[in-house]
Amino acid sequence: MFEGAHYLSDVLAGFMFGFVFAIVWIWLYEWMANRVKLRLEAEEETTQSMF
Repeated sequence: MFEGAHYLSDVLAGFMFGFVFAIVWIWLYEWMANRVKLRLEAEEETTQSMF
């Protein structure tokens, strides 16, 4: 392999890896944000029922 040369398969593999990596992190962020939201809502209901 020559220095600085990129095969199409290398470029596509890198693109796919980056795409999957981004999708996983977006899904993880949304999942965690939903958990926090549900926890805050449950906490709020508990606090309101105390008064």
